[in-house]
Amino acid sequence: MGNPLAGSAVVGAQVLAPEVARYRDGIELYHIIYGQRRHDGTTYITDRSRLGQYDASGNFAWTPIRMREAPEWIYAASGVSKNAVLAELGSVRLWRGMLLRWRDHQGNPSEEWIRY
Repeated sequence: MGNPLAGSAVVGAQVLAPEVARYRDGIELYHIIYGQRRHDGTTYITDRSRLGQYDASGNFAWTPIRMREAPEWIYAASGVSKNAVLAELGSVRLWRGMLLRWRDHQGNPSEEWIRY
């Protein structure tokens, strides 16, 4: 009958088929907390954003990121102007939410932006 676990990704007690592991590994979760405040001619930036991803072992981890260096698709998906972030003129009062990106069985990306 063969071993049903042969060729599967094993994570602790969790066993995933390679196809499922590929989906899991393709998930990106952005937790965006970014703001600009202008006072006395100076713009103060707050950026506590982070990227959550699964590694090859199936462990999920958060990594700090800078939204000034975010990929173009993040701006399009969230509706925030990249120029406003790069110019630092205090026009981005609060950019906060979760952005989930995943890939389908053909590798095509999809995104979901949740503002809070």
